[in-house]
Amino acid sequence: APPICAPGVTPPAVAPATARPPPAGLAVCKATTEPYVNYEEAAGSPSLVELLRQPELQAAAAARDLLIHLALNHSVMLEPVDGQEDLCASSPDELAFVSAAEYFGIEFTARDASRGRIQLRDKASGETLEVE
Repeated sequence: APPICAPGVTPPAVAPATARPPPAGLAVCKATTEPYVNYEEAAGSPSLVELLRQPELQAAAAARDLLIHLALNHSVMLEPVDGQEDLCASSPDELAFVSAAEYFGIEFTARDASRGRIQLRDKASGETLEVE
């Protein structure tokens, strides 16, 4: 199957009446990955976004670790498309995992396939994570 790249693909919008919008700041994506994230929290339910804003909690650390794994375990590449770097994936699932990790604060920023290295950025702290 040909790779699925970000430009021109928009998922259907779903907006339940009971959904609450995410707090400003943390839950955001670049324009190129935003079409692949459609996350809503039901009113009254536990909030993943609020949990991630409390890094001192053990559950928040576990959630952050999950996001790091989503941002690491894939074959997504960053490729130039129309003058900007875009995610390109062999499966829509991988694209969704990487986009979701970015939405919740862990951005995939580089892959060096020749060295087996992936670079991530923690959007909350600005910290760069490199995994080889």
